[in-house]
Amino acid sequence: MGLKKQILTSLTKFLPFDTLSSYDPEKLIVPLYHCISDNEVRHVKHLYRFKNIDKFSADLDFLLRHYQPIDLSELRRGANCYTSKPLMLLTFDDGLSQCFDVIAPILLKKAVPAVFFINSAFVDNNDLFYRFKVSLIIDTIKSNENKFTMLNTRVKIENYIHFLKSLKYKDTPLIDDVASKLNLSFDDYLKRNSPYMSTNQIKSLIKSGFDVGAHSVDHPHFRELTIDEQVKQTKDSVTFMCENFGANNRAFAFPFTDDGVTQNFYNRVLEKECDLVFGTSGSRKDRYNNVYQRIPFEQNDLSVKEILKKYLASRIFRKMTGSYYISRKLY
Repeated sequence: MGLKKQILTSLTKFLPFDTLSSYDPEKLIVPLYHCISDNEVRHVKHLYRFKNIDKFSADLDFLLRHYQPIDLSELRRGANCYTSKPLMLLTFDDGLSQCFDVIAPILLKKAVPAVFFINSAFVDNNDLFYRFKVSLIIDTIKSNENKFTMLNTRVKIENYIHFLKSLKYKDTPLIDDVASKLNLSFDDYLKRNSPYMSTNQIKSLIKSGFDVGAHSVDHPHFRELTIDEQVKQTKDSVTFMCENFGANNRAFAFPFTDDGVTQNFYNRVLEKECDLVFGTSGSRKDRYNNVYQRIPFEQNDLSVKEILKKYLASRIFRKMTGSYYISRKLY
């Protein structure tokens, strides 16, 4: 084990949560979730593990004991001026139907504000995220071996699943072709299961006091795009959210991660296309104003306390060693 890992392990293991929190250089956390459900979700189950209602409720109870929840407007005003507690902005990505059916009722009951980041192409179930398509294909061939033989491939099913999981945004035509060979209709799945929120459901969330923001058009990995494609995905999705839902804060959250995004991107979009930007490097900080890094809270079976201790320890260590700020290439 390297020295850095030894130090982080010691900080995480031996320092109490309250001590780590008191030394947090940011005094703000931005938790990230996607899905909360007690039921199986076929388009998600082969991609990542999500929390059930009881675990999510336990997360919220812990967070509310230690953090002051805020909304986007309070974040922009600098709400830390009004509370002695560190702050928490709760976020949810992808605009899944569970946001309306499961998550929002829990948040309303506990009076917790949140931001829902939505892909414009998927609203009203008009299309399906390419990784969700992969999950459905995997679920189809794992549940029915005869289906797998329809692909006429000579590799083992485990190797083929590994191949499917490696496919990227640009491979969407290949993913669609595989589904066609399996007689798997994504259009039928969208119609029968409605995996995403509808326009009316999103408007209902806003009416209930929640914030909404943009999450790109159709969820590509930004480091796989040209700079012009990155800007277009950002601009088009933010414009969609403003024009269709009156999103006042022009907030944008990167799909996947902001890793590899250049200074040129921020120079072209900040203030011109969006006011607030969110990444997923929760143990580090950006040098740009109004750019915030989130902490993914869907990490296997780790408790919210364990996840936060790991990230807070990393923040403190990075601050002490001069590696806290993200370094970005110019182009």
